[in-house]
Amino acid sequence: MALTPEGVAEAIENISRLVPALADSIEQWSDLRLDDDQQFEMAHAGKVARWGETSDIDSRMLLNPRRHEDIGNDLWTVFNRVQENTVRGGFKGEGQKRLSRELTNLDALNRVNLSLWNAADGILQAA
Repeated sequence: MALTPEGVAEAIENISRLVPALADSIEQWSDLRLDDDQQFEMAHAGKVARWGETSDIDSRMLLNPRRHEDIGNDLWTVFNRVQENTVRGGFKGEGQKRLSRELTNLDALNRVNLSLWNAADGILQAA
């Protein structure tokens, strides 16, 4: 598909329409504190989205912060922590010899990110 000025303008317009809703979601997610079960639910959704239900990856590993900014129990912080760990990989399942690789395929990235977004939104709606 060729990139045209019209296509770029349409994409920018679509994104600009989504920004207010995105900002509202971030604010709501930042205000919601998750208990341990809800954090595990988010991590498990990340594991299933990336590696599948039967993977030997321990979902709790996806809750480990990589940076100081990733420490916290609000939905926005947990979402970001799980998303980064899910996309970056670096985990081994039980009995595996190699670490999982960073996710670089755009279709897979979109699928995982959409699954995580939907899981976070589901946690918000259930709260």
